Amino acid sequence: MRYFLYLFLLFALANPSVGSPPVAEPFEQAVATRLASHPDLEVARLTIREAECRARAAGRLSDPELTGELAGGPDAEGRFEAGLSQKFPLTARLRYERDLEDLGIEAAREEVRQREVELARELRITLHESIEAQAQSNLQRSRIETAQQLLADLESSSAGGESPAMDATAARVEIGRLQAELRRHEAAEALVLGAAEVSWGTALPRVRERPIPASIPENPPVGPQQRPDLVLARLALQASRVNTSLAKANGWEDIALGIFIEGERFRTGSGGFEPESLAGVRLSIPLPLWRDTSAETGAREIAAQSRQLQLRNFEARAAREAEAAWKVLVARHRAVESFQEALQSAVGQLDSLQSGGPEIPRSRFFEQSGLVHSLRSDLLKSRLDYHLARSAWLFAAGLAQDPNP
Repeated sequence: MRYFLYLFLLFALANPSVGSPPVAEPFEQAVATRLASHPDLEVARLTIREAECRARAAGRLSDPELTGELAGGPDAEGRFEAGLSQKFPLTARLRYERDLEDLGIEAAREEVRQREVELARELRITLHESIEAQAQSNLQRSRIETAQQLLADLESSSAGGESPAMDATAARVEIGRLQAELRRHEAAEALVLGAAEVSWGTALPRVRERPIPASIPENPPVGPQQRPDLVLARLALQASRVNTSLAKANGWEDIALGIFIEGERFRTGSGGFEPESLAGVRLSIPLPLWRDTSAETGAREIAAQSRQLQLRNFEARAAREAEAAWKVLVARHRAVESFQEALQSAVGQLDSLQSGGPEIPRSRFFEQSGLVHSLRSDLLKSRLDYHLARSAWLFAAGLAQDPNP
């Protein structure tokens, strides 16, 4: 009877119940919910409104001018004049100014998206580390519990002379080691949770661990072409080109076009007064009408060329980063598969030992059950490595949400 109890305890030791705690929301839903209310993003979104307000004032004509003149002479003679004029540019300067502000709005939106990608990566890493730390702690607690049951059986067997006292002593030492490991896992879990509360201002949500797919393609499904930092670099290049055009346009002064009315009263030869009124159009052209802006234009052209080269290098580096991140992801997935196969093989060997009868040495059961536990722990670490690699790839691809939730 003790032999069958012993086998049962060893089987429980090698196959602990390490279930995830009840969850309230799926993983990606938790990420999206926390991002929507993050204080950093609320501040960042205000920059979009700020850019939109600036854009409303850009590309407008200057205010019109109202002029007036009143003059008088001897014998009640006099004249008056009133006019309204408006300056107009001879170039597309106002359109360039509006284009610059529109690009500023797009850049503000991409900056918010870049911050979302950064925060999403941070949150994913924290959630995955928290899940792994909790699973390791649960695994260790389950092993300690079954080991304590085994120790009670060994102590009873030793008291009855059925087993040497050294077995019970070895079990006590092993329990002490397991408890020390549990403290380490609990400390790691507390560290992750504490850091998350500092960064996010709230406790981490209870989420379901993302399943690892049975297979993944050799090539990534999404490229880095729409990474926010890449889009920002493209917008900066467009802004440099518009700035160059604006510098050329600024070489021409505005002209003023207006209307006026004029009235005059003068004395006639017969001693009476005769009024006279006029209406007309006035054109005002400043001199010089054009000024040389070649120096400023040349500097802006060089700046645009520099940004174009930077963008080309940035695009190539982003493609390499995304490709390298995907290769790491594929390697991590293969590692998970290897640990799963090794664990299944180890559990099968333990089953074979259990069916071998009482002639199998107890030390062999201890050794094999310890191997199974070690592989379970390594599998948890390997799953964490896979999830961290996927978080790194999502960041390299510029994605705040996983395309395969």
